[in-house]
Amino acid sequence: MGHGTPYNMYWAGLLQNLLVMLQIRQIMSGSIQFSVKEELEPGTLVGSLRNHFSPPFQLLTNEYLWMDEKTGNFYISEQKMDREYLCPGKTKADECIIVHTAVVGPSGELVQFSVTVEDINDNAPRFENSKIHLNISEDIPIGTSLVLDDQAQDRDSGPNGQLMYKLKGSGGVFTLKVEEDGQIILLIVRMALDRESLDLYQMQLVATDCGEQPLSASVSIIVTVTDVNDNCPSFHPDSPHSATITGGSKKNTVVTQVVATDLDVGPNAAIVYSLSPKVSERAKKLLFLNSHSGHIRLMQDLERDSSEELVLKVLASGLHCPPAETQVTISLLPKATQGLTIKIGFIAEHYNQTILLPESHPPTALAVLELEGDSSFKDSSLAIEGDVPFFLSPQSGKYVLYTSKPLDYEMKSEYHISVVVQGSSSERSVIALPQREIRVIVEDVNDNAPHFSQCHYQLEVQENNKAGLTLLQLSASDADSGLNGRVTYRLDKHVSAIFKVDSVTGQLSALVPLDREQNSTYKVIVFARDGGFPSLESQASVIIHVLDQNDNAPVFYTPHFIFFVPENAPPFALVGKIEVEDPDEGENGNLELQVVKNSAPFAVDSMQRTLQTTANLDHEMTDHHELFLVVSDNGHPVALTSTARVTVFVEDINDNEPKVILPSSNFSCLAVSPGTSVAHAVIVGSVHCLGVVERQNVSCEIDIRGPRAREAHIISGPAAVKSTTPERFLPDMGCYDCCMRCLAGVPYCSLVATLLCFSGISLFCGCGHQALTEMERLIEDYFARNRQDYNTLAYIIQYFQYAIYGLASFFFLYCIALLAEGFYTTSAAKQTFGEFRSTMCGRCLSSSFIVMTYVLAVLWLLVFAFSALPVYFFYNMGATCRTIDLLTETPASINQLCVDARQYGLLPWSAVPGKACGMTLSNVCKTREYWKTYNLYIAAFAGAGITLLALLTYTVSSTYNFAVLRYLGRKGIGPRC
Repeated sequence: MGHGTPYNMYWAGLLQNLLVMLQIRQIMSGSIQFSVKEELEPGTLVGSLRNHFSPPFQLLTNEYLWMDEKTGNFYISEQKMDREYLCPGKTKADECIIVHTAVVGPSGELVQFSVTVEDINDNAPRFENSKIHLNISEDIPIGTSLVLDDQAQDRDSGPNGQLMYKLKGSGGVFTLKVEEDGQIILLIVRMALDRESLDLYQMQLVATDCGEQPLSASVSIIVTVTDVNDNCPSFHPDSPHSATITGGSKKNTVVTQVVATDLDVGPNAAIVYSLSPKVSERAKKLLFLNSHSGHIRLMQDLERDSSEELVLKVLASGLHCPPAETQVTISLLPKATQGLTIKIGFIAEHYNQTILLPESHPPTALAVLELEGDSSFKDSSLAIEGDVPFFLSPQSGKYVLYTSKPLDYEMKSEYHISVVVQGSSSERSVIALPQREIRVIVEDVNDNAPHFSQCHYQLEVQENNKAGLTLLQLSASDADSGLNGRVTYRLDKHVSAIFKVDSVTGQLSALVPLDREQNSTYKVIVFARDGGFPSLESQASVIIHVLDQNDNAPVFYTPHFIFFVPENAPPFALVGKIEVEDPDEGENGNLELQVVKNSAPFAVDSMQRTLQTTANLDHEMTDHHELFLVVSDNGHPVALTSTARVTVFVEDINDNEPKVILPSSNFSCLAVSPGTSVAHAVIVGSVHCLGVVERQNVSCEIDIRGPRAREAHIISGPAAVKSTTPERFLPDMGCYDCCMRCLAGVPYCSLVATLLCFSGISLFCGCGHQALTEMERLIEDYFARNRQDYNTLAYIIQYFQYAIYGLASFFFLYCIALLAEGFYTTSAAKQTFGEFRSTMCGRCLSSSFIVMTYVLAVLWLLVFAFSALPVYFFYNMGATCRTIDLLTETPASINQLCVDARQYGLLPWSAVPGKACGMTLSNVCKTREYWKTYNLYIAAFAGAGITLLALLTYTVSSTYNFAVLRYLGRKGIGPRC
């Protein structure tokens, strides 16, 4: 035990040190923090662990982030981060921190790092209710504050969640006061209220957040003004002041009715009628006044043979009000000997003694009226009271009721025609003349089209709006009733499918985000149709101006500019034009160019977009210069940039004189023996010179001048003088003759053309068929989520594959015929340059096959051009991916680099997503499917080129053959075809 104690203490100390190191390591890894804004696009760079740990790297939680195993960079995954979803229980002051675990280093250490999800303004304020109802007494004092219980809520944090309130549509009657940072909202009365003038106020409470791009919401405040008893009764001006009743009237007959009004409502408007104490006892015994309705009735049967007048003073009393007074004179008339009656016979359609007449009907007869009574009323006649569009026409002792003009339902839907008797009896006795009332109801017809409040609308919409955004609330009214006045909305058939209008509400919305670069202005025609038969409709035009956002980075015409400039170019000379464009407009499209990491003598002019020299150039010092250009726009909120590489080659000019190094003097002499023969070349001497071109010693041209210089010339190699006379070695031969000798040297040109055609068409059909299949899979996997988005593309690809089957079959047969015919047609060249002779059959077939092959060559030239389109598409896609890989450190820029399959017509514009951007696009380019499809299209393009070369080869050969045959025919050498 004694010897083991130090040993145990050693291992205890070692274990303690190990635990301390692990704790320090854990503290270090726990202190690694990153921050990222929510709702960023997939592929956006968040941060990197490579500055803290060594590779390899592996992220254990891949729900929202994915990590590059080699670099340690981690990016947003396909599932976007939503702060409100990730941290639903956090208050606005708390941070949303997500802890991730990763395995790092060769030893596989387990580390944790935190990612703080920062808030963006992606949530608009929201009221719990759509309306706030308040009841306020009309005698409420000015300055009274009313608490609004419904405050808006915003799920965002920081300034994005801070709300400001304002009141709209109050007309100065009410104002708003916000206390305790929006926790208490007070509605303050600023003007006196009067229910009798206005009993309902409608206004809007608008809540707006404090984000960089504020979002808002509104709620309707409906204030109902309740009544107080601040008005007293008064008799209506139309209340009768006199009435007449004839003898013989029965008990309870209504003589007249007095009418008083009180502007208050409810119990405050209750009126009690009573007779004044000054009314005579005679009147009180004969007449009775209803205290609630104001009707004056007979209390007994009236039997009188003489006239009498009774004066009634009627009082109208209200709560806490002095009574109002009016006077009514009642005339009592004697009983008539025989009464008159008005008899009505209806002509027009009627129901329950009511005439039904369609509107806009021309003047027509409605009824026949007849006055019945004894002969003492022979001077009486019928007449219509009031100003109504009807008249009576006397006919054979009767009266016909007519309309005086077509009636309009929208002006008035119901008429009451009062027909009265005019005149008296022959005995001059006063009588009560009868009257009849005829009711006419005007039936509605569909004679009014819907009417828009405006015929033309102008509105502005920011591009990249959310799908389904409501653009405008359209409203049309129809003066007709029922189905004739029920309005539905629709869009013109030529309007783009990206817009939709609600058939019931007239709400116009955009189904997809708008893109100003695709279309800056839209014209939408909206129709409003009623439900009548036949239906009527009207239209309104909506002009939508799409406002620009800085959503496009500047784009160079090419990622690599190459210029050539002579070395003698002066300073500030033009080197070349820098072609760059930005589809955005205004400040978003205002570009600024600059050269980065520049030590070369060049500068860029942002206004002219040109590259210029800044100093003298020297080809012998530097034959080319490399520099990089950066272009940035002035967009808001973030300026977007792009880069391009520039190579400037300095062209050499002859600015250095050659130097003769041998002989060293201009007075050197060479001796030649007098017996030297001119039949053989004899080297007399050597001359050496040195020229400086491109920092290399090169040979220079030497000329001999003198009285007998023509007897000597220069031979190649080390400069030497040869004593001989010039000779001509080969005769001149034309290029055409040389070509035809080469073609004729092949045993049969059609054999070469046939082999080329077989190989080219096999390569084109086989690779093209497979490339179309692979391309369909690529579009389906990465560019279209819904099957219906690429149905059309699938059908087109299927048709192209059928066409490829047909091409393969046709050219298989054609090449066999071409090979067989070649044994005849290409023999004309052999006839000229060889030992073979042509036949009559070969000459006749030659002309027909020339025409056929020429036509095929022209058609196949179009196929060759068309096969270059997919190669161009995949080449651009690859170039974009290479640019993304170079700019991975600037995620804001790479997310703007996209390939949109909809721009190439591969998918409809409604396809979602339809395009791939940033790292998503880069990952697509790294897949096996991409490279396989790309290489297959290149092979198909090469096959089309080989087939075109085969057709051109045979066309040239057969055309020459035909020309030779014609020539031989004219010379009489051979038979003519």
